[in-house]
Amino acid sequence: MNREKIIEVLCRIISPFSNEDNLAGIVEEASNDWLDIVKTSNENLLTPALYFSLFYNRLFDKIKDEELKNFLSTVYQKNLERNENIYKQILDIQEILSACEISPLFLKGATVLIEKSYPDLGIRVMSDLDFMVLEDHIEKAIKKLQENGYIIFGKAFNRWHHHYPRMNKNGFYAAIEPHFRVIYDKNIEYIPFNSETSAAPSNGEFSNSYVLKPTWHLYHAFLHTAVVDKNHRQWR
Repeated sequence: MNREKIIEVLCRIISPFSNEDNLAGIVEEASNDWLDIVKTSNENLLTPALYFSLFYNRLFDKIKDEELKNFLSTVYQKNLERNENIYKQILDIQEILSACEISPLFLKGATVLIEKSYPDLGIRVMSDLDFMVLEDHIEKAIKKLQENGYIIFGKAFNRWHHHYPRMNKNGFYAAIEPHFRVIYDKNIEYIPFNSETSAAPSNGEFSNSYVLKPTWHLYHAFLHTAVVDKNHRQWR
């Protein structure tokens, strides 16, 4: 199976529109290519989503390689545990900042966890936790976070960067990146934090926070991936 076909199969398996009936044949047809499929899912941080779709659609047992099944299950369980911890950390940040009357705007993967955008908390792979406060509030927010156990460990950036150095706190898995701009690039207009772009989450646990509205969330994902991380230069 060539790479194009592997990507097609992977996308069809993890699609939210797939179901047991239309996937059974695809899974059986891929029986000799699972190592390549999982290799591609690993490269694209999709392995938890692959496991969840197979398990949810009762197709996991069609994979006969027990070692591979154990790998898929373990990756999913570890990611679920990590995301549950990050969810608690988002609540922790909200509580800390709310105490000094600052309402954070949570970004990227944090929005996905808050809004429960996927059918399971273990599907999305996250590297860190991004949120923004208004630039006038950033120093106050950093001071409050430090008073509550967060420690700066990341490198300092120049004044044109869009977030503060990374921070972490004992007991939480993710590093945090406190933004004072949603994104910044000298050649594009960054996304403002206002009522046009942002709204209160649908999740009542986060009544003192904001998330980007869906269109702006998608726009931010594109800008961050293609422009900031320069993935377009790698034809990704």
